[in-house]
Amino acid sequence: RTIQDWLVARRLRAVPGVGNIVSYGGFVKQYQVLVSPPALKGYGITLKEVSQALASNNVNAGGNFIVRGGEEVIIRGLGLIETVRDIENIVLKEVDGVPVKVGQVSKVIIGPAFRRGSASINGTGEAVTGMVLTRKGVNSKAVVERVKERINEIRRELPSGVSIHPYYDQTHLVEMTIETVKEILLFSGGLVIVVLFAVLLDIPSALIVSVIIPLSLLFSFMLMKATGLSANLMTLGAVDFGVIVDAGVVMVENIFRHLAEASHGGKKPENRWAIVLNAAQEVGRPIVFAIAIIVAVYLPLFTLEGVEGRMFHPLALTFIYALVGALLCSLTLIPLLCFWFMKGPIVERQSPIVRAGKRVCSPGLYLSMKYPKLTIAICVAMLVFSLCLVPFLGSEFIPTLDEGSILLRTKLAPSVSHVEAMRVITAVEKAMREFPETEVVVSRIGRSGMGGDLEGVDNADIYVGLIPKNEWTTTHNKEELVNLMAEKLDDIPGLIYSFSQPIGDMIDDLIAGIKADLGIKVFGDDLERIDAIASEIESIVKDVPGAADIQREHILGLPQLNIKLNRDVIARYGLNVADIQEIIETAVAGRVVTEVIEGTKRFGLLVRFPYRLRDTLADIESIPVETSGEARVPLKALAEISMPRGTVMVNREDGQRRTAVLANVRGRDLGGFVEDCQARINEKVKIPKGYHIVWGGQFENQQRAMGRLAIVVPVVLLLIFILLFASFNSLKNAGLIMLNVPFAMVGGVVALFISHQPLSVPAIIGFIALFGVAVQNGVIMVSYIMQLQERGLRVKHAAIEGAKVRLRPVMMTALVAIMGLLPKIWSTGTGAEVQRPLATVVLGGLVTATFLTLIVLPTIYSLINKDDHIHGV
Repeated sequence: RTIQDWLVARRLRAVPGVGNIVSYGGFVKQYQVLVSPPALKGYGITLKEVSQALASNNVNAGGNFIVRGGEEVIIRGLGLIETVRDIENIVLKEVDGVPVKVGQVSKVIIGPAFRRGSASINGTGEAVTGMVLTRKGVNSKAVVERVKERINEIRRELPSGVSIHPYYDQTHLVEMTIETVKEILLFSGGLVIVVLFAVLLDIPSALIVSVIIPLSLLFSFMLMKATGLSANLMTLGAVDFGVIVDAGVVMVENIFRHLAEASHGGKKPENRWAIVLNAAQEVGRPIVFAIAIIVAVYLPLFTLEGVEGRMFHPLALTFIYALVGALLCSLTLIPLLCFWFMKGPIVERQSPIVRAGKRVCSPGLYLSMKYPKLTIAICVAMLVFSLCLVPFLGSEFIPTLDEGSILLRTKLAPSVSHVEAMRVITAVEKAMREFPETEVVVSRIGRSGMGGDLEGVDNADIYVGLIPKNEWTTTHNKEELVNLMAEKLDDIPGLIYSFSQPIGDMIDDLIAGIKADLGIKVFGDDLERIDAIASEIESIVKDVPGAADIQREHILGLPQLNIKLNRDVIARYGLNVADIQEIIETAVAGRVVTEVIEGTKRFGLLVRFPYRLRDTLADIESIPVETSGEARVPLKALAEISMPRGTVMVNREDGQRRTAVLANVRGRDLGGFVEDCQARINEKVKIPKGYHIVWGGQFENQQRAMGRLAIVVPVVLLLIFILLFASFNSLKNAGLIMLNVPFAMVGGVVALFISHQPLSVPAIIGFIALFGVAVQNGVIMVSYIMQLQERGLRVKHAAIEGAKVRLRPVMMTALVAIMGLLPKIWSTGTGAEVQRPLATVVLGGLVTATFLTLIVLPTIYSLINKDDHIHGV
């Protein structure tokens, strides 16, 4: 431990970006003066005099300076303690002209300081561990790299037989999530390019659209750098190539079609620049409005708070950056590239995908036009059906990100001794090591003694490092592995445990003050009453399906030895409370009165009674207390000494006493689990007046986020409608395109239901993103139908012709968006869990929104519009 505290920790604290080093385990070196009460009595010396003598005889003094031969010579009085013998030779007093030294009334040793914590590894015995904490706002990955370099330097300075082994590296999770995002980006980018080739059947056109991908990424990276955003799971995961290239797809397809129409009979089109410019202008304004709508739907996300705010603010910013970059490319570079590379006669060929789309959509469009009321009725029925599915989805806050490791929190009886706790935790470590999936098991019992959590020895955190999942043999599912581990732990008597993950556990504790998925907090003044209510709640929650790792905070039942001083008695002896309390503290617990300096190291010097004189109740009752008349009386003559069971701890929140029942949820959604718990508790538990229950943990975060999103979603819809009205100057057409929103929701809800994913914050963010993407194609479709009407076509013919002409760009935008999302849904890499609900909702919604745009939207347009002159886009 000395090596850890005075070599390793000091060298690591000097690394730029490191905030602190918290050490666990081992024994802290300490100089100890074990005083003999009989010897003190024999020489007439008090415990206080011993403490004062030690402190006053461990000082240096300054004597200013003298001048000698033209030089100033500093005068120093050196009186610091250097050895055990120095301590033993300190004079306490003279008795009959003979000095009495510390060594005559005590035994001076170098031993371990009293500790309330330890560390062990793999069930093989104790170890010393350290936790490196970074400063706020620094790049943790860069700091960890510097720490690793410093550790390599320290290794060369370690004594023989001592080694350093890093067992947990938070940046490993960052690297795994970045690797997952890279794979998704590469795969989705490749799929998008393949779809472009497959639909356009024209290499230059596909390559021109593909140019948007690297340029928009570069543009977003530049803005990320300027605004201080780092590359991580949320920022890189925000980039959806399928959605980003939509504007370019519409632009290139329209230019390609115009050039093909101008290439009559295989002739090279004349005045190509005018054709390209005209085609770009035709779709330019609808594209701008469509992108503006998508950007607008992301703006309210910046009102999110807490964990969800920190997660989705960077996502929204990065996506907006990439979208703006893609828009600029589509309006400027893409037409220019089309002019340069689309040379010669352009032959428009229909790909098998487009032909298949026409075979499906054309009959559907004609039937929809023929039976418009039936079409609307079917759509309404689909919407109602999807709404009926919502209660069956369940709900949760944010999907759990698999960190590739496990944090096991254990709790024993509050009165457990340190030695017994170490025995039980060693058994836990051995049980975990029986699983071949575990790589390392490191435990921290109690507190560090130098910062960190103020836990008792009844609490332990056990880090279980896992090997890569592709090497697992017992099971390939982490939840199943946790269940198997739980079965092993059930065989250890008296052990209460809960499973979590290192980062997730810290976030839960930091945000909600509860280290579990759900914390049911009971508030009130009387500790026995709130403990009884919590006990009732615990018994009820245990029986709710999905309940796991149930534990109640222990607030009562800790054995105590109380020494209640009799003020009348101590007054007769001329004593005061402070004098006696000082004796109790020094004799039993020990008091560090000074420090012994060894070079750059400092070690405490402790005064107390030997263990054999303070181990039992009788020993403590016999502690001698010197009175003002120099007589000595036993402590039991001055106080009432009892051994009741008292308070373990008193937690306070918002100025009120509280306890809590903690639970994790496995095998079902958090929202449904809480609903069941609330129903049963409301039915069976009577809460007295002056007492109340608060539901905390992840559920508290979920409720806050859902409440905020309940405001955000209507705001998003209002923004969309305002922009649509500004675009079309028509309430009817703005309302018509808004129909894409509920019917896009149909696909999103069904996709969540089929994939067995609950409604979560990422899923709702997916719906918000879907609103913008779904409206985009509606804007392009309706604006073109209006242009056809302006050219003289009757409304029905314009609707049919618009659907035919816009079928390919609508299909292309939908297909590239879907292909860009598929890798996020299929990915099993670290971090994919958080992106999957969002991608699932958008993909499912795009399917239904695309069919609505191609079949239903033209039908309803022909119903609500007349053959009038059209003003708008």
